[in-house]
Amino acid sequence: MNPADFPWIFRRDDIDLLEDEIDDLYAQVAAEASTDFVSLEEEVLREQRETEEQSEAELSLKLHLRGISPLVPAPPAEGSFASEQMLTDRYGDRVRAHPMYQYARLWARRLREVAKSGYAAQGVLRKDFFRVYANANLVPIKVFTALCEGGEEDQLGLEVALEAFEMATVYVARIQESLACLRMQAPFDERLERLMDEGGRLGAILREHAEDLKRRKRFV
Repeated sequence: MNPADFPWIFRRDDIDLLEDEIDDLYAQVAAEASTDFVSLEEEVLREQRETEEQSEAELSLKLHLRGISPLVPAPPAEGSFASEQMLTDRYGDRVRAHPMYQYARLWARRLREVAKSGYAAQGVLRKDFFRVYANANLVPIKVFTALCEGGEEDQLGLEVALEAFEMATVYVARIQESLACLRMQAPFDERLERLMDEGGRLGAILREHAEDLKRRKRFV
């Protein structure tokens, strides 16, 4: 198969599929939910959902205080508000090739592989394995959003990008927290040690980019 003949495959090969996996996970947990008790899976997803809702509320407040409306449609001109699809079309290919996005995507894939096998063992550590699995995809998704939005030199784009970087940092921290718990039970598992090292480097890079965005915002 010639990839050039099927460009839409590669369009759906990363962000769309990562989001689909998250949706499937929510649907699966909802289908297995009981009315008698809250499962560990539901606890993890509730933590994630509440974090997303809080992030959206805080971002809306920041935009409101700055007099910015993300709902105002405008053509792609300097100082206008670009739609998500417009940003993807404009920056998508470049962002997909960005080293930070590639690093986050590959780290997430390795996390899912380790977490899925660990969770399947159904041991006492299954909640931490599930927490790693549930949060893994959100890191590259947030990085992708931040890099796309950060390409827009306007207040809206920079605010959204900064929030996305900060959210990616939150999810990295949660993954690191669960990996640390898992490593305590399996201190000689080199996979966990390697994943934690990679997560530490990614977290530092995300914080550095967030600080750079804060500096850029002062001049917009």
